[in-house]
Parts: sequence; C-alpha cells; structure tokens
Amino acid sequence: MVGETGWSGKRDGREKGMVGEIAHNQYLLAEHLRAYSVSIFAEQRAEHGQFGDVLEILDSMKWPSEQKYLFLGDYVDRGEQSLELICLIFYLKIKYPRNFFILRGNHEAAEINATHGFKDDCLLRYDLTVWNLFQEGFKALPLAALVGSKIFCLHGGLSPYLTTLDDIRRLPRPLEVPESGLVCDLI
Repeated sequence: MVGETGWSGKRDGREKGMVGEIAHNQYLLAEHLRAYSVSIFAEQRAEHGQFGDVLEILDSMKWPSEQKYLFLGDYVDRGEQSLELICLIFYLKIKYPRNFFILRGNHEAAEINATHGFKDDCLLRYDLTVWNLFQEGFKALPLAALVGSKIFCLHGGLSPYLTTLDDIRRLPRPLEVPESGLVCDLI
C-alpha cells in the first residue's frame, strides 16, 4: 500500500483486514504500558498526516526496538499524508502490539475528519468504503492509557463525568462520539 515513493493508489484488499484487526484487538483503556520508559508522541509534528515527520522521529529513536511508543491521537486531517500516516500507525500497532499504543483523538471521529480533509483524501484515492473502514477502526481505539499504573494519558482533557477509570472501561464498543459528555471531553 505504501511504497518507497509514497502511496500506490491501489486497494489490494489488505486494508479491511488491517482495520478489522485494530478494531477487534483494542480496549478503551490501554493498560499494558507497565514500564515508565514510554516515548509519548504529543507534539504537532507527530500528528495530522505528518508522515515524514513521524518517520524522522522514529528513526531518531532507532526503532523498532524494545522501547514503547504511545501516540495520543489526531493522526488524520490537515497534513498531506493522512492516509500514509494512519496506515503506518495501524501497521506498527499490528506488527509490534506490545510496543506501539495508539489513542483516539477528536480527529478520529467521523464528524471531524469528514470536514477537515481525511474523507476527501480517501474519496480522491479510493472510495467511501475505505473511509468507512477507517471510521470503524477509529471507533475501537482506546480513549486513554495508563502508564506504569500512575500516569494517565489522553488526547483531550479531563472530564467532570470521569470519577474512576472504570467509567472508561465500561464504555460500549464500537464507540460513537457524542456532542458532549465523558467521551467528548476525553478526546
């Protein structure tokens, strides 16, 4: 799907399996980050379709390694290579499930990425089916991560509706983003 010179522009059937694997192997609270040595991707360069920047950052960290990486969301929209970036991130999660952790940001909601460029990019290169597949994957991404049982990480902010971590654990999947409330606040 992504070649040396960039996007191949062809659907080869693997994208449905990749998104399905992501959708069915995630928990809404990622708690598998037991160690404190986690590289957290929270800067502008590591999001919004900045494929080249993410590769540069990963290369500087000598990946793949035993290091754990946590991405805090907003992988699509705005940047020129949203499809490449989200495919890379999904691939890394599948290939290295114990090392790469990905959270959902507000741009992993259909209401946002339909109007900020990701949907148009999917339609230009593929079709509505591909965009819909990504939405299914996004609905299953964790909303938060607990690093070393003490550091709470998320894309958005704390919510007055969050009283315990069980409030996140009990959320249904797949998860739509409402206009207000706990989920909206967290992403």
